[in-house]
Amino acid sequence: MVVAAVYFFAAKAFARLLGKSLAGTQAWNPIRITAGFDNRGSLSAFQVFFFTILVFAMLLFVLLRTGVLSDLSTTILELLGISGIGAAAAKGADSSRTVIDPTNQAWLLNKGWYTGPSIRAANEPSFFDLISSDGAFDVYRFQSLLFTLAVGAALFLGGVFQLASFTVPQNILGILGLSQVVYIAGKLVSSNGATQLNSVITDLRNAETEFRQTVFSSQTTTASGVPASLQEAIDRAGPSTYARYLDKAKGAAQLFASVTGLAVDRQKLEPSIGVT
Repeated sequence: MVVAAVYFFAAKAFARLLGKSLAGTQAWNPIRITAGFDNRGSLSAFQVFFFTILVFAMLLFVLLRTGVLSDLSTTILELLGISGIGAAAAKGADSSRTVIDPTNQAWLLNKGWYTGPSIRAANEPSFFDLISSDGAFDVYRFQSLLFTLAVGAALFLGGVFQLASFTVPQNILGILGLSQVVYIAGKLVSSNGATQLNSVITDLRNAETEFRQTVFSSQTTTASGVPASLQEAIDRAGPSTYARYLDKAKGAAQLFASVTGLAVDRQKLEPSIGVT
């Protein structure tokens, strides 16, 4: 009952952080609870959660049965350490790959495209997220998950009174550690929606700057230097310059919509030149 309560409060904490209500099986789905910053199932966070709940349940059983808090073997500490370090590194990799660049974020906020601090996937996290990378099956994640479940089963079947003496072959720990290294390395080198969006938005900002510079360097600039309307700005810069910017704006808006699920109004695609 205590373990179920801990699990329940973990689910509630996640739901509150996410800002939505998780009901039914969603509230108890460990993949949903341990989803990463990009709203995808996180293998490293799942491993931490899995071993933490398992070891906590066994420690609690021994404590309630004997009144003595059992010691933990070096192997169990290594298991918790491997999964914990992997989760921390994965979180750092996700943060660098799923957060919009501050300059681009300010530009999008000013344009009215965007109101949040990070990119979240539109789909719900699933079991496939644990064994896939960029939509394709990842053998290293699959390997890590299988050995995690095997070690967890061995720990559980070994009995609660073997917590202080539980061991697994060092080669198995080595495989888990190597899988974590490959898993994190894959996160760092692979691109995703936020990475691509940052690149496209930067290119679009440069195109807007080019359009604005062309407008204000035109020979038809009035005394105030500010065109009275967007059409006047287009006339100054030339239709070709405006068309290049608009093509990039449309492409960026499509990518933005596919990554965030937020559609961009046509009027928000226009370049900002200080006119209303």
